[in-house]
Amino acid sequence: MQPPLISVIISACDGPACLAESVESVLAQTHKNTEIIIVDDGSDEATAETIRPYWPLVRYYYDVGYDAGSALNAGAREANGEWIGIMARGSHWMPDKLHWQLKAMSRFGQHCGVCLTGTRQANAETSVQSLWRSSGHAEKGGCGQIRQPLPLVLEERFQRLIPSVLVKRTMLERIGGVDPSLIMDPWLDALFRLGQGTGFCYVDMPLVVLSGTGAPNHSRAMQLAAWQQMYEKWRGLVAGERGAVKSLVARRLAAIYDRWADYYLAEGQQWEARRALAKAFGLHASPRLAVKRALLSVAPDLGKRLWPRQGNLVRFMR
Repeated sequence: MQPPLISVIISACDGPACLAESVESVLAQTHKNTEIIIVDDGSDEATAETIRPYWPLVRYYYDVGYDAGSALNAGAREANGEWIGIMARGSHWMPDKLHWQLKAMSRFGQHCGVCLTGTRQANAETSVQSLWRSSGHAEKGGCGQIRQPLPLVLEERFQRLIPSVLVKRTMLERIGGVDPSLIMDPWLDALFRLGQGTGFCYVDMPLVVLSGTGAPNHSRAMQLAAWQQMYEKWRGLVAGERGAVKSLVARRLAAIYDRWADYYLAEGQQWEARRALAKAFGLHASPRLAVKRALLSVAPDLGKRLWPRQGNLVRFMR
């Protein structure tokens, strides 16, 4: 039986050196039935020269004006494979990554449209595959199934698993691909929407190495705006549901507005800080937010000293 075809989409925005490493990483897979789709959104002229030695093993599409989400969708439209993998910025696949993911899918594929693996930082011993166990999912011969994946998607550490994603092409088409209107992390949003309609499976091994140069630097306000945009969207998606996911989304969104209040306080915009805290309290009326809101109303200067500017915005997820 012919093994399933896997389409791997690579963005050319990372530069020639990273691009060549990404292509080599796919070609070194023990699962050989792959197609490599490179989407170039207007990188320098060295890109075409870099991939020339790999023709006809790669398919190259050039179109100035693609953003990250549109580039991923363009690559997915050209894909012929049953499965689609994304070679993320600053990541490298271990040679047996696709082999293990297909093994997991053969066991759980009837109920799963997404497969993930553990990841680890380059030159580090720690990995993120333990997320499965800490979330209460039992290991089964190196592979396991997550029937209700949304609580896992909402965990902070889940973001480091995104470079391992393998998704069934028909499932990605069903949700309309990734959302190019999002400021950041369109794949995280896509996985949330996929998790509403399919289970996930996983391989409990670190089969993706992260270089640590993945995410671009954004201003604090842009990061907050990006998280707010995404969680407002998710809040709408789960508005008609009941249970833990709806509550968790509301709490995360409240934490974002809380961070907005910190930001506005640091900028001396007390009125905007009060508005942000009011929104946070409306979403999650916690005692801490109640005290913070009252203090900001009666003693804003003291509030500003008690809640200084936070450096690591991702901490709001905790």
